[in-house]
Amino acid sequence: MNETRIARALAVGILLTLAALPLSAQAPLRVGDVYEADITTPRNYPPGKSAGESAWVHQLTHPGATYIALHFRNFHLGQGDYLVVSDLFGTQSYVMEGRGKLSSGTFWAQHVKGDTVLLELVTTRKGGGSGFTIDKYAAGFADIAEPPTRAVCNNSDFENAVCRSPSIEYTRGRAVARLLIQGTSLCTGWLASANNHLITNEHCISSSSAALNTDYEFGAEAPTCGASNCQLCWDGQIYSGSAFIQDNPGLDYALVQLSGDPAATYGYLEIDDRTASVGEEVYLVSHPGGRAKEFAYTSDKGPLGPTGAGTVISTSEPTCTGGTLEVGYWNDTQGGSSGSPVLAVSTQKVIALHHCRGSLSNCGNPNRGVPIDQICAEICDYLRPECADAADCDDSDICTADSCSNGTCSNDAIVGCCGNGDCETGEDCDSCAADCISGGTGPGFCGDGACNDLTEDCLSCPEDCNGRQNGKPANRFCCGDGGGENPVDCTDSRCSSGGVTCGEPVPYCCGDLTCEGAENGTNCEIDCAFCGNGTCDPGETSFDCPQDCPTCSTAGQSCRNDSDCCSLNCSNGPPASRVCQ
Repeated sequence: MNETRIARALAVGILLTLAALPLSAQAPLRVGDVYEADITTPRNYPPGKSAGESAWVHQLTHPGATYIALHFRNFHLGQGDYLVVSDLFGTQSYVMEGRGKLSSGTFWAQHVKGDTVLLELVTTRKGGGSGFTIDKYAAGFADIAEPPTRAVCNNSDFENAVCRSPSIEYTRGRAVARLLIQGTSLCTGWLASANNHLITNEHCISSSSAALNTDYEFGAEAPTCGASNCQLCWDGQIYSGSAFIQDNPGLDYALVQLSGDPAATYGYLEIDDRTASVGEEVYLVSHPGGRAKEFAYTSDKGPLGPTGAGTVISTSEPTCTGGTLEVGYWNDTQGGSSGSPVLAVSTQKVIALHHCRGSLSNCGNPNRGVPIDQICAEICDYLRPECADAADCDDSDICTADSCSNGTCSNDAIVGCCGNGDCETGEDCDSCAADCISGGTGPGFCGDGACNDLTEDCLSCPEDCNGRQNGKPANRFCCGDGGGENPVDCTDSRCSSGGVTCGEPVPYCCGDLTCEGAENGTNCEIDCAFCGNGTCDPGETSFDCPQDCPTCSTAGQSCRNDSDCCSLNCSNGPPASRVCQ
């Protein structure tokens, strides 16, 4: 084989190899470089002489930078002290205290747009702190007119977000954020729950450190439809730092949960847990090129749907990350669009997660996103709210106030509610019979604390009626007018010992603040001392409160000594003949 044929064969082999390579995910747009620094406050700085004293000031300038993000190490301020970070004119500023971002001590701080950052340490008289070190910083470089990750087919179809206002699309787009990751890279993300869960690509955020050291900027929009747009233009509200929950490189998603409550202001996007359909209309909301928010609603590549939106052209595009087959569309994307939601016009819900660009030229391959139903199978349990309104929180308890806040149910007890099973202050047997017991006004019942001399005796109701039915026949007796051996009338002294009343039941009403009748510390704590307080209080007996009232023998029962008797009086004589008096 001559050299020409060899060269041709090698060229063909190389081309075949390149054609077989899988497409790669659209990488985060790098917009800054990191520089070493050595900026340190006085170590163990002393407390100020007066509250609000400026103890240390520093200015950092990086000529030409579009933004500056500082990296703090060993950040630890004293109680009440704080650090103000601002731009040169004070139009951008934020404050840090204690251990800094999420109390981590070492972190990338929120970026400040422009080429200068001012730092001012303000102290109080409570005590100094350790201070901090800035060991590096990131500085943004100038916007690149045509980024290598551009995936715009034909002419650009991007439009400033405000061009879509007012509309349901614009409202949905408010939940989309611009992400500056670890001071140097840009992506897009979107709120996916009322509890501030945010979804982006795994190739943007893949660790707890990256989640912590990301700025999540909402509301970064150009003021008018025709306003010029540029990288990191038009400030929004920055939420700095989040908790990393989970990711999946194959499906190229990351789920984090932001600190603060941006969902209360910007809302969140719902997931359309289904398979996309070829031909259905879709649009993207993102921060392409790191610019202020833009829509990619239509496409000059086509085909378009009835509303003029781009459409799904395929649901079986080759994967970019080794996962499932993907959703294809011609809506424009660009570096910085990674993590954008692809929304279905028909439902205004997310149908795919954008993560992969098409061909860089000639519109050869469509842009593509991971099918959201594949992602939902792994994360939607985190996102589903407990409730949409108070009706979803009904616990069938009339004595709880049911409410729904940010998708979470609360069932708070209503103090003094009739029906909760407790006789509480302000309630009695008349106003709340459901909670407050009463009795003793009729024939009574066994267990009401009174031995009714017409219907009860020591055999039919031993808990109310005194008696003794063992031992020598001469010593046996039974209170009441019938039953048992040697029935005696309730007037017999033996029938009213040990706290038991023989006769008509005593009327009682729980809640009248008098412990009487069948009330005790268990069934009417508001009137009677609580059973279990260690004291045998009025209304308690060894039957209904044995822990406070030890079991004792009543009059006529055998005993060994005085402590065996409820009356504390055991008769003298041979042990076998001793009885309680």
